Parts: sequence; structure tokens; C-alpha cells
Amino acid sequence: MTTYVVITLHPPQLCQTSNKVSGEMCKKLGPEMANSSKYGVTVHIGPLITSDHRSFWVMEAEDYDGLRKFVVESGLIQWNSVTTLPVIDYSTAMSEVESVTPIWNVDGDDAQ
Repeated sequence: MTTYVVITLHPPQLCQTSNKVSGEMCKKLGPEMANSSKYGVTVHIGPLITSDHRSFWVMEAEDYDGLRKFVVESGLIQWNSVTTLPVIDYSTAMSEVESVTPIWNVDGDDAQ
């Protein structure tokens, strides 16, 4: 399973608070999230909604295709731009940091 941060963004004219169609679609999103397992997707966090027309999600998916299908079939792409970013946990990132040789000197301005 891969963890993804999913960021959605819509223009003000497609906001659920100002657009009746988007509002109705947003109401249907709840049941789609509950059925996300049929796509091999688990919604861990979200949507975390902001006042600048973005929302943030943390999802886990068996594969990217399942996540893509969830985003399409749930209707999220019909009123949002959707960015899906695969992420790794801190300990994995630190292992990677330790496994590579730094390319910059301590003062940070010269390549070694």
C-alpha cells in the first residue's frame, strides 16, 4: 500500500457554497468515501477543508489506478483540480538521507 497526500483545488465559481451542482456533488461524496475500499483506497484523513478553495486528504491505496478511479468516479475531478502525491514516512526518508553522499560542502556553496 502506498500513502498519498491528495490536494484538491476549485475556483470560487465551483465552490460548494456558491454552486448548487457542486454542492449536491459534495453531499454525495460522503457515501463514496465510505465505499472507497471497492477501489482499494482507504481515506485516513480528510477532507481537511480550507477557506482558499483547497482541501487536503491522506489516503492509502493498493495501486495508483485504484486511487485514480476513486477520484474520477467519486466526481472529485468534476469541480476540482486534483493533485496526488505519493509520500514516505520520516524514518524511510531519514534512511534515504543516510544512504547518499552529500554533494555540497559544509558552507553550502561549492560542489564537492
